[in-house]
Amino acid sequence: MNFFDGLKEKEKKPYYLDYIGSEQVCDEENYQRQLIARGSDYFEIRIPETFLRLEREYWKGYAPLTVVVLRFSHDGKDREIPFIISSQTLLASFPKDASDWTEFYNTRVFGPFPYEGGDVELAIALYAVETQNQAKELFSLLDSLLSVFQVPLASQALQTADTITRLIEKFTGLNSVSRKLSYYQVFQEQSDLPSSFRDQYILKINAEANKIQKEKLWVRDGRLHTKDQSGEFLRASEWDYCLARIHASETSPSIKLPFWPTWKNVIRLIAEGNENMAHNAYAELIRQITLCKDLTERDRLTLPFVFKTNFESEFERFNLLHYCGSTDTPRYRSGNHSEIGAASLALAAFKLREIKTFPDQIGEGLENLSVEWDSIPKLDTAGSSEELSSELIRKQLTKVRTLISTDKLSPAVIADALTLE
Repeated sequence: MNFFDGLKEKEKKPYYLDYIGSEQVCDEENYQRQLIARGSDYFEIRIPETFLRLEREYWKGYAPLTVVVLRFSHDGKDREIPFIISSQTLLASFPKDASDWTEFYNTRVFGPFPYEGGDVELAIALYAVETQNQAKELFSLLDSLLSVFQVPLASQALQTADTITRLIEKFTGLNSVSRKLSYYQVFQEQSDLPSSFRDQYILKINAEANKIQKEKLWVRDGRLHTKDQSGEFLRASEWDYCLARIHASETSPSIKLPFWPTWKNVIRLIAEGNENMAHNAYAELIRQITLCKDLTERDRLTLPFVFKTNFESEFERFNLLHYCGSTDTPRYRSGNHSEIGAASLALAAFKLREIKTFPDQIGEGLENLSVEWDSIPKLDTAGSSEELSSELIRKQLTKVRTLISTDKLSPAVIADALTLE
């Protein structure tokens, strides 16, 4: 039996498990437990809070270690990724005034990852580690590996997943390591069951279920609370518990993705006036986007249009900076038509229609982007020097999605069309 399968074993001691409804979350208006959609949504796993009534035992001769393992589909294959929250991570957020509990909170462990569909398995286990024995050296090794392992992209995390898993199996098999709390669940796609894969809080309490009054449990500021008879919120402190969160989003932090250095190179080449090399680098950028497995299918189809507009915007800015008020002739990229700003998109749409080998919706999308150029963030200001950021990419994506249709298109076809000279 491997480590992950060991976490699946049903706990022998009593416990309470619940999925927190929207009526139990008092300060998150958008918390509606919506289903996470394959091909268009990203998801991340966070541990908002773990609470242990231990009179700080773990900070004397013991240290806490939390292991989280995720099994999901990535690049068409079932993948398994572990994550470690170690003593050093916990000490950074440990409340100094705590005298009778051990707590850590608001830790992101996975994601955002693109959701490709299918079941998602999640296992969480909290261990107590004796630090005054043979485990000490291995615990230090775990800490040293964290800086390598804590990456936001699934493709990067998978490169070290097997190594981390083997180390965890060795570590948690020691006599000096004992499991204190664990949670395992399979989340189904598009299901009406409480365990369907959706944006939600999950609560696990080490207590008999019939002794927990659900109506008195609340999540506030990302932490578990109860209410007294007067209706006042009180921090939950009666039990050992773990509060986990599956969070869904429609956009990925593109600035951290592998193709970002290529975009920076495109900007540099345009600023240097090296048009041919800039276009070659841009073509490579579009290829990298359409092949990027850390993007959802929808973003691999939509982001090329976003970067097409930004590519032309950079040329527009170059022309405005170098030819405004000058008697020199502006740069021409096609012999008889100035490809700057919205005009370049209109020309690209015209070319695609003339060739007649690409789907009509690509040309229509470019034409819509040309007409709506002034309504796209950053492009609405001619010659804007604002650098692309994750937030700006999100805003542009939101707008561009309303202007183009990518139904039944393939990333390869889009790449060929948008890099056509």
